[in-house]
Amino acid sequence: MNKKILVPIIISIISILLVFNTTCVNGVNLSLVDETQDIIHMIDGVTSATNQAVLPEIDIVSLEMNESTVAVTFLDTPVLSINNFYDFIVYWNGDQNGNFTDGHWNQGNIISQTYLVNSTGDIIVSTKANDSIAIIGYTLYYPILNASLIVTDLDPINMIMDARQRDGTGPDFYQDTLEYNTGESVPGFTFVASIIGVATLVVTVIFSRKKH
Repeated sequence: MNKKILVPIIISIISILLVFNTTCVNGVNLSLVDETQDIIHMIDGVTSATNQAVLPEIDIVSLEMNESTVAVTFLDTPVLSINNFYDFIVYWNGDQNGNFTDGHWNQGNIISQTYLVNSTGDIIVSTKANDSIAIIGYTLYYPILNASLIVTDLDPINMIMDARQRDGTGPDFYQDTLEYNTGESVPGFTFVASIIGVATLVVTVIFSRKKH
């Protein structure tokens, strides 16, 4: 097979894979699963015990994000109490200082917020909404306020769900945390690498057949 035919074939394969990736894989649909019975016990800022099978109401099971909501499910029904804290935050577009959505579910403090800035630091939107977090069964639903203004298909760079129960007014508390972090790698790097791998494989096969 000559090079004039080879090049269009490779381009076609890459194009098909890119289209598939665009329509089937994106940051809007993110699903995370957390290990259960992994509560830690903290006293005076020091971890005294791990993997505790206690307090299922703060034991995170999973987190699912779509274009408008973040749903966090627990082993048991979350408890709205002055001593229970269910805090969520996601940083958008690689800027942990400027673009974020968060939510806090605690007795006397149920609030959601989205804060976005542009490349020069000017505020695009700063919106807060009280009593905006819903609970259905074992799941808390955090709204993504002003989702239409968040660019790059809602790609989350860092996301933390933290659930805690304080033991009275002292420094003793139990905690479970689920964190998602893309780190320094470029989103989609694995997929790009796979495209290059497929293209290389195609070239190798074609040229090996040509030799025969």
